[in-house]
Amino acid sequence: MRSHINNGIVAGLLGGVVFGIMMQMMNAPTPEGGQMPMMAMVAMSFRGMWLSIRHGLRNAPAVIIGKKRVIQGQLPYERIKLAIEEELEKRDARREKVLSRN
Repeated sequence: MRSHINNGIVAGLLGGVVFGIMMQMMNAPTPEGGQMPMMAMVAMSFRGMWLSIRHGLRNAPAVIIGKKRVIQGQLPYERIKLAIEEELEKRDARREKVLSRN
């Protein structure tokens, strides 16, 4: 029984190494027409999953502004631009407040 477990561990590790080498050698097309390593795409998808969990996003498009404000859904460009400008104004006001203290 123990030899079967050891064989399974070795096979899993060996398969992982082979899969990692294959992923490193393969390229995926980008929307701009270029190429990017498949491993980078895997890392980006994990990051996207983490951000969706962290910010409570669903499958709809979303914009995260300043690591805090989340806008979900398919919104017109003007509304998204307005939200970004509001956050930039808040940030600038906070900076000025800090600088005025010094």
